[in-house]
Amino acid sequence: MNISMPAQDCLLLPPAMTIENIEAIAAEYKQFPLKEKMQLKIDASQLEALTTPGAQLLLSFEKSLSLLGGNMVIEHASPAVRQTLSTLGLTHLLPEPA
Repeated sequence: MNISMPAQDCLLLPPAMTIENIEAIAAEYKQFPLKEKMQLKIDASQLEALTTPGAQLLLSFEKSLSLLGGNMVIEHASPAVRQTLSTLGLTHLLPEPA
């Protein structure tokens, strides 16, 4: 899969997070080292297709972080990804507007 970890506390999402590839992505997420009070940045600059299974995985990741006292924010999301997150009621994962 194409999830990469270019920098500490940063996760680069693949071009698609859909039912077709979510199991492979979830397996890679399990390898990502979560730390107490981590402020994780999710780079969605390459993400073009986000469906409900992908959003559910992101929510699961957020919950794991919150149990450790941390949080995450999805940065560089395309308008389509922003719309999907909005439709699913997940705009709290996006950064505050400037």
